[in-house]
Amino acid sequence: MAVASVTPLRVGKDTVPDKLAGAIANEIRRNGTIDVEAMASGAVYKMVKAIAIARRYLAPNGVELACTPALLDVEDDTGRKLVVRFLLVGVPRSIPSSES
Repeated sequence: MAVASVTPLRVGKDTVPDKLAGAIANEIRRNGTIDVEAMASGAVYKMVKAIAIARRYLAPNGVELACTPALLDVEDDTGRKLVVRFLLVGVPRSIPSSES
């Protein structure tokens, strides 16, 4: 069984969803799993959008994404913040994809 990457991919407000999707898909192909995290609402939106795009990138390989969400409390010099983290795992597709 593959082990999640030690350092999660961090998503920011300037992250390009297509590029993040490519990074997610490549890591799933290589290791079968990846952690992705974001803090602000705009970054969380881009993370979710990238995960949806990554599903399309992985479909021709017969791979679907399973996702486990987590909320993490972190503290820095500006105070306490909430981080949204997704553990993504590649699993075999059981139903043929209608996406292209």
